[in-house]
Amino acid sequence: MPFDQFTVEQLAGDLLPGATIEQKIATGFHRNTQINQEGGIDPEQFRVESVVDRVNTTATVFLGVTLACAQCHDHKFDPFTQREYYQMFAFFNNTVEDGHGKGTPGGVLEIPGEFEPADNIQKELDELEQDLDRYLDTQGSALQQWEQSLAPDAAKLKPEVRNALQVAARERTRKQKRIVYAAFKADDPEFKSRNAKLAKLERREPRPVTTLVMIEQKEPRETHVLIKGDFTRPGERVTPGVPASLEPLVAADMSRRDEPRSSRREETHSEIRNPKSEIRNSESLLRSAATVQGLNARNFSGKSLPGGEGRSQGEPTLKHPVALPNRLDLARWIVATNNPLTARVIVNRVWQQYFGRGIVETENDFGAQGIPPTHPELLDWLACEFVSPVESLNRSTVETAAGSTIQRFHASTSWSLKRLHRLIVTSATYRQSSNMRPDLRDLDPNNKLLARQSRLRLDAEVVRDVALAASGLLSLKMGGPPVFPPQPDGVMTLGQVKREWKSSAGDGRYRRGIYTHFWRATPHPALTVFDAPDGFSACTRRLRSDTPLQALTLLNDRQFYELARGLAARVLKDGPNSDMERLAYAFRLCVARNPEDAEKRRLDELLTQQITTVDGNADLKRTEAWTTVARVLLNLDETITRE
Repeated sequence: MPFDQFTVEQLAGDLLPGATIEQKIATGFHRNTQINQEGGIDPEQFRVESVVDRVNTTATVFLGVTLACAQCHDHKFDPFTQREYYQMFAFFNNTVEDGHGKGTPGGVLEIPGEFEPADNIQKELDELEQDLDRYLDTQGSALQQWEQSLAPDAAKLKPEVRNALQVAARERTRKQKRIVYAAFKADDPEFKSRNAKLAKLERREPRPVTTLVMIEQKEPRETHVLIKGDFTRPGERVTPGVPASLEPLVAADMSRRDEPRSSRREETHSEIRNPKSEIRNSESLLRSAATVQGLNARNFSGKSLPGGEGRSQGEPTLKHPVALPNRLDLARWIVATNNPLTARVIVNRVWQQYFGRGIVETENDFGAQGIPPTHPELLDWLACEFVSPVESLNRSTVETAAGSTIQRFHASTSWSLKRLHRLIVTSATYRQSSNMRPDLRDLDPNNKLLARQSRLRLDAEVVRDVALAASGLLSLKMGGPPVFPPQPDGVMTLGQVKREWKSSAGDGRYRRGIYTHFWRATPHPALTVFDAPDGFSACTRRLRSDTPLQALTLLNDRQFYELARGLAARVLKDGPNSDMERLAYAFRLCVARNPEDAEKRRLDELLTQQITTVDGNADLKRTEAWTTVARVLLNLDETITRE
């Protein structure tokens, strides 16, 4: 899926004409805000906080600007006013309630044909239903007499009973029969016993899988500038809009708003021209101290990407009725080719993932306070390649002066993240050694000039994945519900609500870290210790710490000990016959290279020591000794580091 389509569906999939289930589900991205269901709160306060979170997240993730600083006052450094902040706020202010306080969350989408696990209770449920039906049949005559005598007192019954009585006895559902009999003889011990058992089992019945999505209210809310950001102090009324320092958002022509995306996409591509000329024309701007479109010209060229030229700065007069812009208009504006930010922000973040630092180091601030790019022309070129691959370069391969062979895709791969990833990882810059060069130690100690590759500790989820892959236990299954890998006892008692953590069995126990169930209040400790973000707000760059607790986790944590045993079993089963060859095999599984002689000798000494000190028979000694060696290998810095 092209990234522009992905963005539109995440921000406004529910507003697309004929929106599919998948497009509606995509909008759950903005339903990840916190929900406060405590008693005594003001639900409006937390509703406003949820909308604020959506505005700030959108500005940070897609535009790379600190728009959040304008919530309470005009931005101190960038050309964003408080009024413009609440114009952006208005795009997200018309969604249904989130369910704060005692309210019921709106926007709950039921997934057709999907049900939560039911613990195989259907057979027992059928037996109880049939048993209750037989008992109610024996009471039919008495029940009929009671119903005939009801006429004067029927109005006193509960509405659900009156509704059930309006249905002929033979046509009533099981639920209606139970409702009527409970009104007739609620103290019947036989009925109470059977009905209680059935009700208890029904609570365990398969329930449809649901998810929270964005849905617009039928009547839009009024949006006001909140004085000093206080939701109790509404000021000037505003309508949806975008910052004036960026390209204008023109309200959608109502006659075209519901057009299929394909026709809009073809129109956009018909405007695209050679991005190389765009880069050349931007060189003078890169050297200029003047601002471009109100943003810092040092950070990037500020030029629109191909396809955006010729746009009028004023609001054009349309031939058809014009509606106020909505989230769909905002989403399309974000990925418009004349938006100078989105493509640069995204390619910069992808670059950051591969090199540890973005071309613009302040990846969440492309404004005046951000750090200027180290390679502005490269940032522009990558953004242009991302949005509109150069047609003249769409050959199977391109030989560069540096000897790198860059794989090219077809021109239809505009906004293709897959192509962008491949473009970067096949470059000569990415494939350099990370060894420190003496001549660069003083000249470029932080490697800003990219004369070598950077060593990066792996992300928290990938640390577990590496151990799973080395042990041979990694499940390659994709998709599906989250899983519960082992974790220390007592973790789930640390939050306000005590929850059960039942470790998954079978393949679910060995799935990739990305599938680990994540409670924001009590995340899995192995994720937290390796700097996984907390999930309370948007995170565009993870910190990388180096602590003793990380080494202790790899050495002693329950799940990593289990994976070490798996690695030991794999080496003994699949490895060569001699211990020295097995050590080399285990070493390669963990660090993807052959051990040096000194490393092999040290591991052999450890293996021999463990065999001689462990009690038990020969098989037990060998298994325990190899488990210790595996724990050491999984604990190596090189195992969890991208060279």
